[in-house]
Amino acid sequence: MVDNNKIWIEYMPIDEIVRAGRNPKGHDAGKIYESMKRFGYITPMLIDERTGRLVAGEGRLNDLQMEKARGERAPERVVVGDDGRWYAPVVRGVEFRDDREAEAYLIADNRLSEIGGWDDERQLAEMLSDLAAQGMQMLTGVGYDGDDIDGLWRRLKGEEDREEDKDDDDDDDKEEEEGIGENERTAERAEEIEELAKKWGVEDGDIWLVDDGIGVVVVCGDCREDICWREGLRAMEVEGKHSVGGVVTSPPYAEQRKREYGGIGEEEYGEWWRDVQIRVGEWLKEDGSFFLNMKAHSRDGERSMYVMDLVKRMKDEWGWKFIDEYCWLRNPPPGSWPNRLKNGFEPVYHFGLSTAIKFRPDNVKLDSKGEWKPSSNVNMGNYWNTADTAHEWDGSYPSNVLDVRENAPGIGHVAAYPVKVPEFFVKAFSDEGDVWVDPFCGSGSTLIACLENSRMGLGIEKEPKYVAITLQRFVEMYDLKPVKIGEL
Repeated sequence: MVDNNKIWIEYMPIDEIVRAGRNPKGHDAGKIYESMKRFGYITPMLIDERTGRLVAGEGRLNDLQMEKARGERAPERVVVGDDGRWYAPVVRGVEFRDDREAEAYLIADNRLSEIGGWDDERQLAEMLSDLAAQGMQMLTGVGYDGDDIDGLWRRLKGEEDREEDKDDDDDDDKEEEEGIGENERTAERAEEIEELAKKWGVEDGDIWLVDDGIGVVVVCGDCREDICWREGLRAMEVEGKHSVGGVVTSPPYAEQRKREYGGIGEEEYGEWWRDVQIRVGEWLKEDGSFFLNMKAHSRDGERSMYVMDLVKRMKDEWGWKFIDEYCWLRNPPPGSWPNRLKNGFEPVYHFGLSTAIKFRPDNVKLDSKGEWKPSSNVNMGNYWNTADTAHEWDGSYPSNVLDVRENAPGIGHVAAYPVKVPEFFVKAFSDEGDVWVDPFCGSGSTLIACLENSRMGLGIEKEPKYVAITLQRFVEMYDLKPVKIGEL
């Protein structure tokens, strides 16, 4: 019988330690590894004397066994015996009444530290920032990286803004996220956005005619529902399926914009997206193009895979042609990270129902002139060029890299993007008079690109306040007078 009033530390071979029968706790192997490499082995594991099974420390045991299997050096305070085995410190002298009691402690050991949180998140952010200021290597092993520090400061700033802007019990939306306007705060105050929403009185199901000359319409609704497309296009006097020349959009990213769009999880995102691509496919012309801007967020030091999975499903499961991938160069956000550089670009994926798409590269031709005289024979693709023959050009075609580093204007939307981004695709892949749709219209940048380039534009937006922002932009930019013309 063990004296349960005394405990002691004993070194045990890690290959003899028996794991708990059940353990629902997940472990971040990467962060445990970094911490152990930096600080050595400090917190002993705990064994139940009654069963000899592990009750606390399974993540540390997993890491030690993996390190040994990879042939790495043992961390500090882990002893390598003459037999080559690794010996780790274990707390002995604790005997639980039964298996249920041992499991209860296993849960308590993990849960109590989990729910404790931080008494002062600002102090935590300051301490982490002080460490990072000495070099990002100072964050190694502490369980936080540059993303986490940025997130802490953004949350703290958002809480301050909400407190300043609080009017009675209104919960102002100050959420910030990774997305097409990554880490850029809106310039307008939350109450101004609410006033704008009241001014326009937009409600779910509204259909607004913004411009009846070229044809620009905004529908407040869910783009996954066919009625939004059908009635929105009908308001533009466009009838029938496969009548849309192009679609360009930046949807809410996985686990982002939770208040407005529900914050779809990574695992559920593909099924949520299924209805979006069905609607696009039903209304897009055979020679039309579908441009999708998405970039996966990072967590625990690595990029999520859900965007890559979605691109693969678009082609393999849903039959889209994956025509190209564009790189949109952006102003990188401030900060630094322990294992990667700043994010200075976002991808834009190009899909089509067929590869025989409408393509108008002359519309985006660069204004440049030049002459080239090769000094030797050069393979030009169809023939070998003769040396010393001069080639002149008047203008050149751009690449699939969009250098649009300007920030979106402060218009009150959490993820607004510059008009030049959708404008490039509108010009390069359609003709004047063609119809374009942005199923996640946001603040209306795509519709502005349409109006500026004589294309018809339909915007579908679920959030009434963002529809109001779009309407106000057209008033201020073009002195138009949007009118509500119907309901879904």
